[in-house]
Amino acid sequence: MVHELLGSLEEMVSIEILSALEGRAIRCVCVLSWNPEPTCGASESDFLKVESQGPGGSPHYVLKRTAFETDIVRQLTDDVECRERLLWQHGVFDQLRRRSRARP
Repeated sequence: MVHELLGSLEEMVSIEILSALEGRAIRCVCVLSWNPEPTCGASESDFLKVESQGPGGSPHYVLKRTAFETDIVRQLTDDVECRERLLWQHGVFDQLRRRSRARP
């Protein structure tokens, strides 16, 4: 396992955790509710927009809050373990971030 699971949303978006993940000293984290266009997805999940402010800019992240009981896509695909969690835990998202930075 690459990443330990965090205990709460507040811990996940804390200055300390985001600073460690981004490898820079974050000054501030803003978390806002975000509702994508109805045609963008069918999961019925809640989304948050997370912005970290620090040296070098203010990247934005989309955080998907999902539960098997309310996510029709997870139910239809029998995704009990939550594929997004597994991608996070095993470092797949880290690889995507490195590849996007390497593009010209």
